[in-house]
Amino acid sequence: MNADAVVTSLRDITLTSAALAPLPDQQNGDDQIITCILTADIDNLYPSMPVDEIRTLAREAFCAAGEHACIELWMSLFLVQLLCNDVCHAGQWYRQVRGVAQGVSWAPAIANLFMMGFDAIVNNFPEVRRYWRYIDDVCIIWQGTSPRLLAMQQELRLWRPANLTVRIKKRKQQL
Repeated sequence: MNADAVVTSLRDITLTSAALAPLPDQQNGDDQIITCILTADIDNLYPSMPVDEIRTLAREAFCAAGEHACIELWMSLFLVQLLCNDVCHAGQWYRQVRGVAQGVSWAPAIANLFMMGFDAIVNNFPEVRRYWRYIDDVCIIWQGTSPRLLAMQQELRLWRPANLTVRIKKRKQQL
């Protein structure tokens, strides 16, 4: 299958969630190489991001960007935004008390910082041929054995067991 056909087929993928279940390849033995498309969703990402961890990740990002001289200023401005997360919905004002409000303009950037650990796990598996993520929606082209796929699923489950649910669905189509 050429690259244009893969891109065309990816346009038709609906990112849906499904319960995590073992994915033994029933058509092939466990040692057979399978090629498949996986989709995943991270349930409730924005409200599940722990504020203390976001604070640490933001400080590390500011330092990595070379903002050492004004790190305290950046952090104080950032914490005002993070901790005073007021949102208007249907004419009523609410304060976000857990995680990050989804509607604020900087929430996707914070989610991307938070999801770097997830990205690292996925990218650590050489069987991942292509990997795309848009905030909490994931698409992976996998070419490897079922036991290795199960190993990646297990690592992703353990990534944030207390806060988040990672739901992976193996598409029935084989490439």
